[in-house]
Amino acid sequence: MVRVAGGLVIQDQDQARCPCCGTSAGVRSLAQLIADADRGMDQAIRARAERPPASGKPFDWTGEDSALGESGGGADLGQSLFDFAVASTAYLLRQTVGRRLKQYYRERLLPEAGEAREAHRRNQLQLAERYPDLRVCISDQMIFVAGGSRAIPLDRLARHRPADLDAAIGALVAELRAP
Repeated sequence: MVRVAGGLVIQDQDQARCPCCGTSAGVRSLAQLIADADRGMDQAIRARAERPPASGKPFDWTGEDSALGESGGGADLGQSLFDFAVASTAYLLRQTVGRRLKQYYRERLLPEAGEAREAHRRNQLQLAERYPDLRVCISDQMIFVAGGSRAIPLDRLARHRPADLDAAIGALVAELRAP
C-alpha cells in the first residue's frame, strides 16, 4: 500500500515485527508517525478555530455591586462616581490592550510559529527519508530496524534536545545496525 503523507511516499509492503513483543500491530515507521502527528495537529488546529472565542463576564453596569445598590441610596455618591470612573477606565484600557495584543499575535507571532512548524516538519520528513527502515513499536515503546533483532527503548531519544535529534537518531541506528 502506498500513502502520501505531506510529500513523502510511504511504502508499507513489509509489516515489520517488533523484536520484543513479536507482533506487528503497534509497529510504525517514522513516516507513519509523522503523518499521524500531522493529522492530530491539523485536527487540533481545526478544533481551536471552530471553538467560539472566550468572552469574559461582561461588566455589570446595573449598580447591584455598588454602594448605592447595597444601602438603598444612602451611601457616598462621590465614592460611587469614583468607582464608576475607575471601572470604565479599566474597561477601556483592557479593550485597547487586548486589541493591540491580538493584532501583534496575528501579525507577528502566528506567522513565525507557522514558519517554525514548517521547518520542524521538513526536518522530520528528511529524517524519515534518511532512515526508511527505522521502526517504532508503540506498545513496547521500542525503536528497532526492520528485519533486525535488536531494540532500544524509545526514552533514550527523549533525553536529547530537538537540535540534537538528528545526531541522536543516527547514533541509535548505527548501534542497531552494528553486528
